Amino acid sequence: MAAKEKLTSIGHAVPELPVTDVERAQRHYRDALGFEIGWL
Repeated sequence: MAAKEKLTSIGHAVPELPVTDVERAQRHYRDALGFEIGWL
């Protein structure tokens, strides 16, 4: 194994934001904060 070879890799960070009303939170993040909703 070459010295520069990685043994592990970490993917992209995915934030988890627990909320009680998912649809309302989604509208807020999109409309007020300008986020693009990629999945739900």
